[in-house]
Amino acid sequence: MTEFTEISQLQEPELVTRAKEGDARAFETLVSFYRPRLRNVLRKMIGHPHDCDDLYQETLIKASKGLHGFKGDSNFGTWLCAIGVNLGLDFLRKQKAWRARAQVIYGNICHDDPEWGGEVAAALSDDGFAFDVYEHIAYCWSCVARSLPAEQNAALVYREFLDMTNREAAKQMHLSESVFRHTLADARASMQARFDDLCSLVNKQGVCYQCAGLRNACAADKQGKAPPQPLQLEQRLEITSAAELDTGRSQSMHELFYKRTQQVESAEMGNANEASKCDGSKH
Repeated sequence: MTEFTEISQLQEPELVTRAKEGDARAFETLVSFYRPRLRNVLRKMIGHPHDCDDLYQETLIKASKGLHGFKGDSNFGTWLCAIGVNLGLDFLRKQKAWRARAQVIYGNICHDDPEWGGEVAAALSDDGFAFDVYEHIAYCWSCVARSLPAEQNAALVYREFLDMTNREAAKQMHLSESVFRHTLADARASMQARFDDLCSLVNKQGVCYQCAGLRNACAADKQGKAPPQPLQLEQRLEITSAAELDTGRSQSMHELFYKRTQQVESAEMGNANEASKCDGSKH
């Protein structure tokens, strides 16, 4: 049990002071309040649920040990999430980047392999599942971000999802502000180019086969809103920033997708140059 279900601006400094004095309950109250934000940020940066769980636990351990280093320059939640993003950056530096067309490769395997395709069908028919196209766009964002250099992924998270200034984000990444701006600009350009490639590859009309196909494969009462028209980078950013990937209605399906895509990328399965075998009528 936590002491407060919500934390006001007046309560937070008191809780931080108590936590620094060794009050474990105060620290747990702070963590409980900001837990959804931290987990959501990790999901958008890393994707794979098991990796996100591990990084979440590492973040809490590091925050507990480093609590006396919190100066109150931001709110506790931003400080906590920054620890998580830095750990995520270290994690990604040790991983091989995903291919830009990882989602298409995975979709093609599901199209050809009855077992993998059956997993998707089972996820769509689960009683607790409902398709949310905005969550799926956010999932797509996180997959494409995994194809970027780790520093570019982190720069986007700091700037776009934690709302830090260029100066604040550069400080977190131990970069000069000019280098950070360059990294962020490269990240934005890469994301735009890779989304353009995916959209042209899967549907010349600009509506991704996954959004349309997955939604159409669901029962009518689980389809949610129709896919939006072709999106620009800023619209994708806005949708992804607002989406709740860690607790959303489509979470179970996306967790399956992350796990399988990680498997595909680790083993370099499939052909990255192969066009999509799916269309708007099937996955």
